[in-house]
This record gives sequence, structure tokens and C-alpha cells, in this order.
Amino acid sequence: MTQIALPLRPDRLVDAALLLGQSNGHVPAMLGNYAQWPFRTALLLGPPRSGKSSFGAQFASQPGSLFLDDADRIGADSLFHSWNRAQAEGLSLLLASAVPPADWIARLPDLASRLASAQMIAIPQPDEAMMPALLTHWATRIGLVLPPSLIDYIALRMERSYAAAEAVILLLDQWSLERKIPVGQKLAREALDQLFPGIGPEHDQGHL
Repeated sequence: MTQIALPLRPDRLVDAALLLGQSNGHVPAMLGNYAQWPFRTALLLGPPRSGKSSFGAQFASQPGSLFLDDADRIGADSLFHSWNRAQAEGLSLLLASAVPPADWIARLPDLASRLASAQMIAIPQPDEAMMPALLTHWATRIGLVLPPSLIDYIALRMERSYAAAEAVILLLDQWSLERKIPVGQKLAREALDQLFPGIGPEHDQGHL
């Protein structure tokens, strides 16, 4: 796993995009290839907390770039205006969304054909190898010290997703502070049972 320098927001935890693994390691190179995008436009699609905003902020820091987050929530008129502006001014346009484009482009008939040919950049959920690193990443960000053995224990018994990694670490930190006890296997098991009931190491994580 490697880390890249992205703009930090002091008012919140840093997005998981700071941690690169097999599931998202392709994104920086694809964003850097904007000159080859059809219409210089790309759609960045990924699940919640996968770092789309941080990747977009890095992209937007380049001259001649325009980034729109949560593109599925932008009104048709505003989105169409942004497209026209990007084309008229020769800007590279990046649209990010957690929603599949078919669910929101269909509502924008004037843009559907144009965006259908845009470069697609997809961020899947993290693979099994990335989960311990994600848990360690979130724990380090909030100053929660967890031994590798406990990280591995948690990783085997939880949903495999960016959002889940953040959620379990935040809950463990909250309970540890509230109960004034260190995080151990007992507390971890309790948190896992609350957040991910029925999930254990015997389950096929690939289908979660």
C-alpha cells in the first residue's frame, strides 16, 4: 500500500482515497490522462467513502480542470451549463457520483448521448487484502492504536467496504472513550455484532 498527497480537510477525517490499493490504484493515472478522454470528460464512479471527493479535489487543482461532486444531485440545467462551459473553454470535466450513471443520465436526455461516451473511471469496493490497511488507516487518523492481530480479527468479520471500515473504527473509538476501556477483542466483537450481525470468517467476504 502507498499513500499520495491530497488536499486535507481539517474538519473531517481524510478520505480513504489517501490509501491506494488494488481497487483504486488505477485512479491517479486515469485522472492524469485527461487529454485522452472523449470530449475531455470523465465519470468517476465509486461507493461512499471511497475517496471520490479527494481524487476530484486533486484533479481540480490542475489548471483547466472542472470537478463536480455528486453529479447525480445536480440539476439538469446546471449540469448542462457545466458541460457547455467545459466544451467552450476547453476544460477537462470530471463528474463524480456514487450512483450508476444509468440512474441519473437517463433524466438528462440532452446530455445522455454526450456523457455516454465519456471516460468511465470506476472505484470498486476494497479487496480482501486492502481491508486491514484501511482499518489501520482510519485508526491512525483518529489516534486509535490497534494491534495487527486485532485488525486482522476485525477485517475477517465485517462487511468489505470503505464505509464499513470507517464505521467500525469510529464506533470502537466512541465506545472506548465512553467506557474508559482499551479496545480489545471483546469490544471489537460487540461492535461487529452490532454493525455486521451474522458475518464471520466462515462467510464468503466476496459476496458482501
